[in-house]
Amino acid sequence: MSRPRSRRTILSVALLAGLHLGASGTVDLRTAFPYRAVIEVPGTGLCRLELSPEVLKHCRADLSDLRIVDDATPKPPFALDSGPAPDTRIEIQKTEHGEPMEVHQQRIHRDDGPTLWWEQYTLRIPALPDDGAWRLEIVTSRTSFVRRAVVTVRTADGRVKPVVDGGSLFRLPSVEAERTSVDLPRVDDATVELTLEGEDGPFLEPSFRFTVVRWIGPGTEAEVPLEVLSIDHLPQQTVVRLRRPRGIVPAAIRLATTTPSFSRLVEVKDAGSGARRPPLGRSRLTRVDGVVPAEVMEMSLGSATGDTLEVAIHDFDSPALTDLEFTALVRRPALLFSIPPTADHAVLLFGGGRTDRSTYDLAHLVPAAGEYLTPSEADSRLAFVDPAAAQFSRIGPVESNPLYRPAAALDFARRPGATLDPSPYSHVRLLEVTPSQAGLAHLRLRPEDLAVARPDLADLRVVDGTDHQWAYLVETAQVFEEVPLELVSRRTERGTTRWRLRPEEGPVPADQLVFEVDTSFFDRSYRLTGRTPSGDHMTLSAGRLARAHGTGDPLVIPFTRRRLQSLELAIEDGGDAPLVPTRLALRVPAPVLYFPAEQGNYRLLLGNPTTEPPRYELERVRQVVLAAASTEVIAGPLEANSQSGPVARFLTRVRGPRLLLWVVIAVAMIVLSLLTLRLARTNPTDE
Repeated sequence: MSRPRSRRTILSVALLAGLHLGASGTVDLRTAFPYRAVIEVPGTGLCRLELSPEVLKHCRADLSDLRIVDDATPKPPFALDSGPAPDTRIEIQKTEHGEPMEVHQQRIHRDDGPTLWWEQYTLRIPALPDDGAWRLEIVTSRTSFVRRAVVTVRTADGRVKPVVDGGSLFRLPSVEAERTSVDLPRVDDATVELTLEGEDGPFLEPSFRFTVVRWIGPGTEAEVPLEVLSIDHLPQQTVVRLRRPRGIVPAAIRLATTTPSFSRLVEVKDAGSGARRPPLGRSRLTRVDGVVPAEVMEMSLGSATGDTLEVAIHDFDSPALTDLEFTALVRRPALLFSIPPTADHAVLLFGGGRTDRSTYDLAHLVPAAGEYLTPSEADSRLAFVDPAAAQFSRIGPVESNPLYRPAAALDFARRPGATLDPSPYSHVRLLEVTPSQAGLAHLRLRPEDLAVARPDLADLRVVDGTDHQWAYLVETAQVFEEVPLELVSRRTERGTTRWRLRPEEGPVPADQLVFEVDTSFFDRSYRLTGRTPSGDHMTLSAGRLARAHGTGDPLVIPFTRRRLQSLELAIEDGGDAPLVPTRLALRVPAPVLYFPAEQGNYRLLLGNPTTEPPRYELERVRQVVLAAASTEVIAGPLEANSQSGPVARFLTRVRGPRLLLWVVIAVAMIVLSLLTLRLARTNPTDE
């Protein structure tokens, strides 16, 4: 059923302008979504709409911020079908039992061999299925048998079509093998004749079953290029960080490179804001650029939640792969829905991250992964997700929703918490906050913050002007800042050069040393040691520093994260000239604080080694918060806390009425002391 586009456009505007959801005073659902697209509905009945990457990238990963509306039903129910996993498929099977029309059996005694058991069955083939062709199965309780089979099909006009002549049907438990079925051609109004003969009697006397099997695969995939954030060439491996749009959850990732032949182990990890940090995939990618080219350039992934993918390519002693590009292969989820005949079309509303996942009853018709279905359930539920059973809908261009009201999605969390005493915190940073439309702000901690704060960041607090706490989430995203290293000393003895280094920002938690030199080729052993603020010395890393000729990327030495007061890098030069570094720096992870807040001024308090870690309810809705857009806080310089110290702590604790009471008591004590002194002078004591 087709409709003029002009009529559809007019009705879509009328739909968004005139549809009212719920009773008077309730929130209009249409105002919660910043984007919309018109759905072209081909007719009544079940419709299937595959979501495009352009829609997915605006939504949350779980697609909870997505709804359908039409001009007849306020909220048409729908189900979300993500399809089977990439390496699986769903079997849809239709079965009918076959009753033999004729049965013939005969025992044939032979002088030159054992008795031959011969049996023949004639059955009528059921009406042709809509899709596929029938398969004839024999059903027997015999645990072991071998039968020569002859199968022919006879049509209504008398034509005979041989199907199997001299093949075998068998069940051999000793080798765990069996074949008990024969595929039949697509024919109408026909009978099938099955002849079985074998030497391992008695007669099989099987029952018969006609089945038709169709498979539902993992569905269509979309290709989404991924932005490369950084490429680090570490000893024996290359680490690439990729930006992942929130709604794009890759089922697989594809690597592209101009390197002609290679075989590399590749690991992909979940990283960045919102990551749960399990490994997502591990596989060997290979390319052989021979006479007959062959390559494996894709690997399956688990579900990512962070906004960054970290790809580690294990190069070992091989040169790094060149011109790296990455593509996400995304299974396109589909919406299954139907609208009433009176509705002319539907509109998809999506984005914003302000709604919970819908709980329509249709969702129960979509089989879950690994769910067992009884035969009666399979008939209805598998037919519901069968693409062949639905009409395919198309979606128009993505547009801004004119009814969208950008109210804060995190209003429920924007409230002050308990008060605290700021005096135990040694440092403070002033914050100027203008939250996003969702009501969220973020602050990336600087290396100087990390040098003052506790290693576990448990002493961070965000407070307002009245010393009320504001709940926050910490995301240790895979983003780094470089802290320059001050050269304390350098000496060369017995072919080994030692650099003593000190972070310019003070003791900072670091896990990588950046080492850059102008020398085009070298391969030398090294040892990196460090000293913590408590005076402990330890070996951080040891191995070889190597650079292939023609490459000039800085080298990165990874090690276990430590808070370091100083470092010493020792390189064995042998008879070669010492390397002269042009840049030595520590890479310090830059955690990010996310906090719902009102516009205004706040303070970041830090530097309290004895405080307990905070506990905020916000942690329970972490994924909801991190799915929202945020704006960066304008932060002032890190300063000593003027409210810190014994006097400041006393004044802080006795502020308000209590302070007035203490002032009155102090004045009274001074007055009484003066009166006592005066009386003592005017009335001297007799000796």
